[in-house]
Amino acid sequence: MLSDFRLTLRMLAKSPGFVAITAITLALGLGVNAAMFSIVNAVMFRSLPYPQADRLQTIRLANPERGETRESLSWLEYTDLRERQQTYAEVAAYRNGTVNLSGGEIAPERFSGMWMSGATPAILGVSPSVGRWWLPEEDSAAAAPVAVISEKIWRTRFGGRTDILGQTLRINGEQTTVIGVAPVDFDFPGQVDVWQPQRFAHPEEKRDNRYFGVLGLLRSGAGPEVGRAEVARIVEQLAKEHPDTTAGYQAQVMPFRDSFLGDQTMPILSACSAAVSLVLLIACVNVANLLLARGGTRAREIAVRAALGAGRGQVIRLLLTESLVLSSLGAALGLPLGWALLRWFAIAMESSGDTPPAWLTWTMDGSVLLYLLGAVFFTCVTAGLLPALRLAKPDLTDVLKDGSRGSTGGRMGRFTRGLVVAEVALSCVLLVSSGMMIRSVILAGQIELGYQVDGVMTARIGLPEASYPTPASRAQFYRQLEENVLRRPEVVAGGLNSRLTTSTNTQAITLEGVAASNRPRAGISGVTDAWFDAVNVKVVQGRGFDARDTAASELVAVINAKMAAVFWPGQDAIGRRFKLGDEKASVDQPWITVVGVIPSIYQGNFEDELGPQIYRPQSQMPERFMSIYVRGAAADPALLGAAIRDEVRALDPDLPIYWLRPLREVIDEAAFIQKLFATMFGIFGGIALVMAAVGLYGVMAYSVAQRTQEIGVRMALGASPSNVVGLIVRQGGGQLALGLLIGMPLAYFASQGLSFMVFGVEPGDPLTLGVTLSVLAGAGLLACLIPARRALRVSPMVALRSS
Repeated sequence: MLSDFRLTLRMLAKSPGFVAITAITLALGLGVNAAMFSIVNAVMFRSLPYPQADRLQTIRLANPERGETRESLSWLEYTDLRERQQTYAEVAAYRNGTVNLSGGEIAPERFSGMWMSGATPAILGVSPSVGRWWLPEEDSAAAAPVAVISEKIWRTRFGGRTDILGQTLRINGEQTTVIGVAPVDFDFPGQVDVWQPQRFAHPEEKRDNRYFGVLGLLRSGAGPEVGRAEVARIVEQLAKEHPDTTAGYQAQVMPFRDSFLGDQTMPILSACSAAVSLVLLIACVNVANLLLARGGTRAREIAVRAALGAGRGQVIRLLLTESLVLSSLGAALGLPLGWALLRWFAIAMESSGDTPPAWLTWTMDGSVLLYLLGAVFFTCVTAGLLPALRLAKPDLTDVLKDGSRGSTGGRMGRFTRGLVVAEVALSCVLLVSSGMMIRSVILAGQIELGYQVDGVMTARIGLPEASYPTPASRAQFYRQLEENVLRRPEVVAGGLNSRLTTSTNTQAITLEGVAASNRPRAGISGVTDAWFDAVNVKVVQGRGFDARDTAASELVAVINAKMAAVFWPGQDAIGRRFKLGDEKASVDQPWITVVGVIPSIYQGNFEDELGPQIYRPQSQMPERFMSIYVRGAAADPALLGAAIRDEVRALDPDLPIYWLRPLREVIDEAAFIQKLFATMFGIFGGIALVMAAVGLYGVMAYSVAQRTQEIGVRMALGASPSNVVGLIVRQGGGQLALGLLIGMPLAYFASQGLSFMVFGVEPGDPLTLGVTLSVLAGAGLLACLIPARRALRVSPMVALRSS
């Protein structure tokens, strides 16, 4: 075996050009695979930083009829589950949100917060680095507020002071004692800065008010299926006992890790993994062709070895050794490429505004190196085995005859052309997929939003329940804030909306006089009348909101034109009524009357089509959290940030603002994920295109070299240059056409699986297919023309003498 390596290295040293092309080809395929596996490994396989993570299960509900796949539990459902179950050592509830933190010498600031039932820290099995978690008796509504803060807050806001324990902070309007500092790598359930006990006391809590995450720790020896079965049984009991609120719901129990994955995470990772696998497969096909071409020049050498007694196994081993050396070199070059791609991905994710959990790091660890080692052997076998098997059976007579004529023989021609066809077909699949992604981003960027974006600054405000306990107090604060901001000379217009225009908040509604089987849904926002002016949206029918729309008056709403057209087609929507909730849930709900219609402005995260939207007056929908939109005279909306901050602090010095950003930045962030994965698919598609062109060029160049004598004879007999070029181009064009003929249907079916990732692009989009066809055809024809031009330089006399 060692002698095979020494011989292989000597032989490869004589062909530096071949080694460079092969190594770079494999480096591209292995590099993108190493980067993609690093991402998948971080999300799916790397151990969670919790000692008992393998026994942790997330418990949720699902209602297929309503399309609800990951529904939280209500407090009453959680307590019923905790009391009835026997499979779990502990069952705990938690809910996340944001907290206003102030007190002492620190300015008010907004942080992410988590409220956990007393059992949650015990379930996770992680102790604070300083201090302690709360005691069971501190998880009571009557107990004094306590909190554990993150290492980040401790060091950045308190300078890592050793006397932090016992310090009093004002958290959401309550004087709260700091009892601990969480470890630096503790991040449950993701990017949290302040942890507090539930201290839950809501006597009027409704059974269908679902906003609690539930975590269960399986007893030692209990399997995951046992937990799933027991929770399913308990949920079935609750559905029978409380049909009005729980009927139609099913238990959804999953490993704790899976709770961090969105509904589209696995499909996205699967699509990207399939794409990089195609890139590697194309690289292997390309290298197999190169090895066959090289094997053709070594056919005489292999025949001589066979004639001298070398067995077929010895020849195959020698050729696979060459493939292994080349694959290893490709991996060595691909590793830094993969690292660079992974670093780019990490930087892009950091700039997205959506911070992942602290334990989710984009690094290459031992698992990635093992994967790369496996990929090297896969590449060695895939790229090298078929050429080795074919080259290890030489026909000595034919080879020696060909060799005597100075040629290497044409036995491999049909097989190599078949590999080129496969390469073009696979490249077609990747290019169509990447084209769909890129076109989706372009279409998303061309959406007519219907409202003004440039020159508008946004910020988010959350009113603590302790300081603003009633709807009236919240409505009063926001009304006063809007009035004060509008008085500022630098402000042209401003208003409040309960959500950003890039968020979705759809819910079921019940239409008066419309059959419930239609299951209508619409987005809901609470706004002030001035908000329409802030984003330059005009009421086109009926009226907007005014002083007559109070908490005590008739409930009213403004809807978008899409809702009017969908629910009341061809009719006047003004005066129509609806309720919030489906037919069962809305029985006791009041009717809401439509008083105005605005144009259909786009509201969402660029994943869904424009849908029905409802806007209710903030006075009748006094939310705790509101976003303020301020439009100024200056072109730079950042100048308005200070005005917003000043007016908020003037009303409440302990109240911070957060998410202070220009509206344009908000829009760009909403489309970030689409742009990121479109870029990734564009990289994959570009690599596939280059490989397909290089592969076709290599085969055609090899063919021209093999047909030197034939071309010389043709030219000596009077063949014109156009005839020679046509001969070469027809041969390559036939392979290209066959590859496209096979690849286009495959690409169409593959594009079906990407429909969830694209916006406004249907599978089999004619423009995408047409552009792909044109690009591949153009690259392929160029790859044929270069060898064809080289054929014209063949001297008939030289060719005839070499025969």
